[in-house]
Amino acid sequence: MLEDLQIRNCSPTTIRIYLHAITEFAQHFSKPPDQLGAEHIRQYQLFLIKEKQVSLPAYIQMVCALRFLYTHTLGRKISIERIPFPRRERKLPLILSREEVKALLEAPRNLRHRTLLATLYGSGLRVAEVTQLKVSDIDSARNVLQVRHGKGRKDRQTLLPAKLLDLLRCYWRSQRPTGWLFPGAHARRPISPKAVFLACRNAARRAGISKPIHPTRCGMPSLRTCSKPASISAPSRSCWAMPIWRPRHAICMSPRCPSGPPSVLWIR
Repeated sequence: MLEDLQIRNCSPTTIRIYLHAITEFAQHFSKPPDQLGAEHIRQYQLFLIKEKQVSLPAYIQMVCALRFLYTHTLGRKISIERIPFPRRERKLPLILSREEVKALLEAPRNLRHRTLLATLYGSGLRVAEVTQLKVSDIDSARNVLQVRHGKGRKDRQTLLPAKLLDLLRCYWRSQRPTGWLFPGAHARRPISPKAVFLACRNAARRAGISKPIHPTRCGMPSLRTCSKPASISAPSRSCWAMPIWRPRHAICMSPRCPSGPPSVLWIR
């Protein structure tokens, strides 16, 4: 199965999840997968739903792994209908007010975390994409960010607002990253997705937001906010002030950053 996944150029995350799902499936019956059939699949699905009570995403991942195993690896003639997908839930979106968005993005005291959340929010990146950004991916001449090996291992370009570029320049002057734009504990490695989750959760806690906040909601396409323009108040004279970029919001320019020319964008 590993070789079949590699032949199809699946991502390391997909390979890890599929292999883990099939391993648990085989361990549940204490038999190799090639000795298990449709009835075993049905029993395991009921076990996951009734006894283990796994989440819907985990259940869907297991279904995908089983379908791949029996269709591509084993070549067994098990009807796909015997490994059905569950009916997806339809929930109302999480709505954050302008004040909550502002408080969330201004909450981190760490400049790197503030810039990271602003990049997620302003450029609509996924967590895995923002962690893999490099300094060379910033195209300041065209105001775009190069996203390399995104979801589905596809390269793409996303918007880079001018004021977010100013903040990134201010961040670069302070931290001087060379390779990874947001390095982890070791400079040669990027920041981990877990660190992004923790930074977002800590920012929400510090901002006093009781709603469940997830970093994937910080991107422009997924974070839903009130579109009514916000009022403006005078900004601080520090480049550590939290910038926010929203096309429909009223904005003003702050004084120049103490360490250089870029100024930051404020929303009040």
